[in-house]
Amino acid sequence: MSNFFARVGSADAYASAINNIGGRQSRLTQLQGNLTAGKRVLKPSDDPTAAAQAERAITRSAQVTIQQRALSLQKDNMSHAETVLGRRAMRSSLSANCWCRPATVPTPPVTWAPSPRS
Repeated sequence: MSNFFARVGSADAYASAINNIGGRQSRLTQLQGNLTAGKRVLKPSDDPTAAAQAERAITRSAQVTIQQRALSLQKDNMSHAETVLGRRAMRSSLSANCWCRPATVPTPPVTWAPSPRS
């Protein structure tokens, strides 16, 4: 009868060792997949915290892209507005010069004279 229990124990140890080898093989395959992909997290279940951080980073990156587009559009609008205002100012100054000429007072020429202290 003792021989029967020894065989059951051996069979259980053998099954346990096979399961252990299978689990380690699975883990090795997973790590090799991560290494090949160049990423630490391939699925959110690999590391939930890292997956959440990656999701926040992707969202922030999208927000930055949208803000950059908005800034570019605002710069274009300002440039266009400055161009339009510059043209209007040029037209108004040209029309003012055509219709009313300012009276100029002639000034005497400036000459250099030595200082009386010398």
